[in-house]
Amino acid sequence: MLSWNAAGTNGTSGTNGTNGTNGTNGTAVAYAHVLSNGTLDTGNSKNVSAASQSGASSNFYCLKVTVPVSNASATVDVSNSAGNTGFASVALSGQNSGDLLFPCPAGDNVFVETNGGTTSTQPLAFWITFN
Repeated sequence: MLSWNAAGTNGTSGTNGTNGTNGTNGTAVAYAHVLSNGTLDTGNSKNVSAASQSGASSNFYCLKVTVPVSNASATVDVSNSAGNTGFASVALSGQNSGDLLFPCPAGDNVFVETNGGTTSTQPLAFWITFN
C-alpha cells in the first residue's frame, strides 16, 4: 500500500556547477538630493537638471529628469529638515490620468510632495532615485 508521507531512499549527490560571472553593478539611472527650499544639491544628483518649489504650495516640488525613467522612490532627508520626520510622495508626468495631480510647469517631469513634521504641508528636504 502507498502512503503519502512515506520517505524514499536518498538519491546520490550531484556535482557542483561552475561559478557564473559577476553581473554589472546596479545603479539608479538618476537620483537627486533636494533641499527643503527647492534647491537641487548638484553634488549629490545625477541626470536631474532642475528642481524648484511649485507655486501651488511650499511642500510641492518640481524636477526635471534628463533621462527616461519608469519609476521613482523618495524619502525625507531628516538631517537636512531640522530633524523633522515625514514622507515624500512622487508622481511622474504621464502616469496620472489626465495629469490631474501634476501641478508642475511644462518641461518638468516629476512632482514630489512632502508631508509630516510639525504640519501636514511642511516643506522637507528629500532624496529621490529613479529607474
